[in-house]
Amino acid sequence: MNRYFLIFFTLILGFSSCNEDEDTSENNLLFGEWLQIEIIKSDGSLLELNECQLQETIEFRVNGNLIRKNWAGAIPCEYSNLIHHFEINDDIFIVSQGALDGETFIVKNRILTINDTTLKFEIIYSSLSGNIPEGERLSWVYTKIE
Repeated sequence: MNRYFLIFFTLILGFSSCNEDEDTSENNLLFGEWLQIEIIKSDGSLLELNECQLQETIEFRVNGNLIRKNWAGAIPCEYSNLIHHFEINDDIFIVSQGALDGETFIVKNRILTINDTTLKFEIIYSSLSGNIPEGERLSWVYTKIE
């Protein structure tokens, strides 16, 4: 499970550009701030989240930036704001980040549900792990707050 958290947190560390000329209604729904409400394992069970994790947010901006309020792992809850850039193509959003060794780290996410109130997605690929088998994927669920 920690591998998936690492992948997701890294995913949010850098997104490749969003083409504003390609805004579809689905893309428009993505823009705004989202509050994490649950993480679902591939077997349908819920990953237990603490109160700090339940306050984490992601914000997709029209300019292609993504801002993540990321829990630092300490209690009491301490957060850092991570700024990334994203690209969305149909139901896939791609995160890329520069690494210390000069390589680019990429994570691909499939949007499973998106509407005015709910965003649900799963990581399907990372540079770290390659393609993630369906039986090992986690689904992140967020509710819109702005």
